[in-house]
Amino acid sequence: MTTASTGARSRRNTSGLSAHQDGNREQIVIRIEATKAEIDAEIERDGEYKQNGGTLNLKHFLERAAVGYSTLKNKSHKLTTKANLDAWIITTNDNLYRIASDNFDDNANLPVHKILEKALRELDIFKIKYEELEFERDSLRKYLSDTREELTAAKARIAMMSNSRPRPVN
Repeated sequence: MTTASTGARSRRNTSGLSAHQDGNREQIVIRIEATKAEIDAEIERDGEYKQNGGTLNLKHFLERAAVGYSTLKNKSHKLTTKANLDAWIITTNDNLYRIASDNFDDNANLPVHKILEKALRELDIFKIKYEELEFERDSLRKYLSDTREELTAAKARIAMMSNSRPRPVN
């Protein structure tokens, strides 16, 4: 096989993989958008978010959309889908807090309410970032565990190969 034909075959495989990845990315975006629409409809209908104790966060959203967190860390989603999803969660939580604040007596509780609203918003942002760090930590732990297993297997193969070589006779 010539290097020209090898290069052509390599390009064909890459383009097929890219098309597959594009299809997967589209399916993930469709699932995320459908889940966002469902949640928006529930909030519109109920005036609040009733699932997950009324808390909308990234972890719960991804579970509901059946999308893995590591998928959003992928290059193809990190700057687009993940950024849009983070912004949508923050905006939706702001709207939820605004809906909740409409139920308060604005005249009697205005200063306390504003402080509470800001604190809740900051807490939610903190929770999102904390969950992201937990996901990243868990992913790193899994990667480390997998790497240790691979290293142990490689060491075993090396030991087996070094034991199976014929030794020179003195």
